Amino acid sequence: MTAFTGLPIPPDTTDDELVAMWLHGKSPNTIRAYREDVAAFRAFTGKSLRATYLSDLQRCADNVVGAPTTLARRLRALKSLLSFAAKLDYLAFNFGAALRGPKLEQKLAERILSERQVFALLEAVEDQLRDHALTRLL
Repeated sequence: MTAFTGLPIPPDTTDDELVAMWLHGKSPNTIRAYREDVAAFRAFTGKSLRATYLSDLQRCADNVVGAPTTLARRLRALKSLLSFAAKLDYLAFNFGAALRGPKLEQKLAERILSERQVFALLEAVEDQLRDHALTRLL
């Protein structure tokens, strides 16, 4: 029987074990995407999470290639992992909290149909009962 250390995880927990705990219970698609995000970050820094600094996270964020949404998702994943690690005392503090993600454009209004567009959709499927019912339901 081992002595109680007062830590929520064993002190010899590895980065891979921590990531597995963090991903536990998440959907398969989330697991796949987050694993890729963490792997890209670790490959970029070449360090363990315990040896990583805020400056490493900032440099990684500055070098992400792709759409702003890709950067935002990657940073959200990393910040979540770092928060989890700090809560479990795997890290001394959550340095990810100091990093802000990109400001994303709000495009919800572009996807909302006007009342006239909704009525046009209903008219287009008026004589097709199934499609009309589904369109009304939506």
